[in-house]
Amino acid sequence: MMCKEEIKKLFDFNEYYENEEFDVELFDDILLLEEELIPLDRVEEFTKLLVPVWEKEENLQEITWYNIDAGRILASWGYKEGLDYLKTLIAYGFKDVLTLYPHRLYGYDQVYEYVLDAFTNYVLNLSDKGKKKEALKEVYPELCNIIERAKEEFISLSWFKYKMKDGDYYQLFKKPLKETLDHLRNKEKKSFLDDYNIEDINKALLKNSDGIDNKIKNILYIKGHWESGHDGQYPIVLDVDTNNIAKPFLTSEGWGWGLMGGQHSFKNLCSFIEDYNREESKTVYEILKKSCEKKMSNEEVVELLMTYIEEKEKLQKDFSNSVGMMDCIFGNDE
Repeated sequence: MMCKEEIKKLFDFNEYYENEEFDVELFDDILLLEEELIPLDRVEEFTKLLVPVWEKEENLQEITWYNIDAGRILASWGYKEGLDYLKTLIAYGFKDVLTLYPHRLYGYDQVYEYVLDAFTNYVLNLSDKGKKKEALKEVYPELCNIIERAKEEFISLSWFKYKMKDGDYYQLFKKPLKETLDHLRNKEKKSFLDDYNIEDINKALLKNSDGIDNKIKNILYIKGHWESGHDGQYPIVLDVDTNNIAKPFLTSEGWGWGLMGGQHSFKNLCSFIEDYNREESKTVYEILKKSCEKKMSNEEVVELLMTYIEEKEKLQKDFSNSVGMMDCIFGNDE
């Protein structure tokens, strides 16, 4: 068993690379080492620090930050031993582990957030070897476990806000994140972290199916007919800005001397939704009207409108495909 000085030296990489043109300033630099820079002699030493909790559950009480950091390093370098170790700790829920990574302001343990980073690095490492889907399959159950635990435990899910830009992550974790979001919204007594998670999950889910940030999405565009020879009435436009959840609704009416519109919260938008009470925008108007009656939040209404647009686009795509199929069957007269 290594003494404290040996362990401390094991985690000191500055001395190891002192003759190389490489500077290790942060722990993240160690986690993100290029494959050719990984010190193979230390891999075995880090493996020795993986306390075998699967053999004796009481070993959980002996775990310190360097045991978990050893697992983080190995997983980030693409070693399954490190990944399996972290997965085992998640299965136990880090039970009996002391607060090893306290948040600098709020004091809760950030251990799950650090583990999430290690999982990301593992997937990134294997992606470079053409094994991204296999790696995602390996970490999927544990990531779902963390999402589930965040319903009641102090776990920040802000990590997903960035990873959901990746289409593969988006497809895998949209459903479990949505379930946790619904649970958090309906909790009678929310913690400060619940409120942050609601905001972060909303931002994570406001991506398209390819994981690309939608930014501004058009909901309505009504051309209409100008009256009195000026262009101040049409088009009537309603957009959603998914990057501004405080005031996500963009409105405008007409060009030139028309009402150039503004950016609104849903509460403010409710004061003039009758502008959309017309045949061309009947469905959107009904969504807005019912949402106003229920006093829904910005996030909830944005989600409803985005779902409406997704379904509308899907129907249009299905119709287009069906027309193409009819041409195939009956031929095109043109």
